[in-house]
Amino acid sequence: MDDQHQIFEFKKKFAGISDKALIQEILKYGIRKSFAEGEIIVDAGQYIKSIPLVWKGFLKISRIHEDKEILLYYLKEGETCSMCVQSCQSDQPSSISAVAMENTELLLIPDQYVSLWIQQFPNWSQFLIQGYHNRFDDLIEVVDKIAFQRLDERIIDYLKQQATLIPENTIIITHQKIASDLGTSREVISRLLKKLEKMNYVQLSKNKIVINEECDFDHFKVH
Repeated sequence: MDDQHQIFEFKKKFAGISDKALIQEILKYGIRKSFAEGEIIVDAGQYIKSIPLVWKGFLKISRIHEDKEILLYYLKEGETCSMCVQSCQSDQPSSISAVAMENTELLLIPDQYVSLWIQQFPNWSQFLIQGYHNRFDDLIEVVDKIAFQRLDERIIDYLKQQATLIPENTIIITHQKIASDLGTSREVISRLLKKLEKMNYVQLSKNKIVINEECDFDHFKVH
C-alpha cells in the first residue's frame, strides 16, 4: 500500500487528524496490533507506555474497584482514550481497564511521541483536547444516569448504546455482565429484561439479547 493510499485511509478513520506530516509520523511510528474479542488491552494498575488509536473495532473502558466494575464509555474507530493519555503523560498507573469488545485493531503510539507531537503539531494537540472533551461529556452522562435515572431507563439506554455499536441487533452478553456495567445485581437485570421480553422489545436466550427493530424505546416505561 503506497503512502498516499495509507494517508487517505487514515483520514477516513480519523477525521480529527488532517495534518499530512502528522499522519506520516503516526503511520511511521505507530505500532499496529490486533486484539481478539474479550482481550484486555489495559488493566487497572498498569503503567501505560503507549496510547491506543482505534483503527478498527471498539473498546470498553471501565472503572474497577475491588470486585465491582462500572462502565465509563466506549471507544470507537477514529478515537483515543483520554484517560490512557493522562496516565501515560503523568507516568501514573492506570485507573481504568480497556477491553476489546470485538476483534479490534489499534495503532499504539509510544509515550515519547505523544509528548513530542504535542510540541510539534497543533493538530495533534487539538485531537487530544477534543478527545478529553468527548470523554468528559461521556463521564458527565454516566454520573447523570446514576444520580437521576431509574434503573429501567438506564438499561434501555444501555441496550440502545449497544445496538449502535454492533452491525446487527443481536447482543452477545450475560445478564451478569450488564449488571456489572450498570452497578447493580444480576437478579434485578434479569427481572427487567424479562419484562422487556414480555412487551416484545427483546428476545432472550442464553448469553444473547435480540432487540426488536420495530420497538420504540423512547416511549418505554416499566411499570
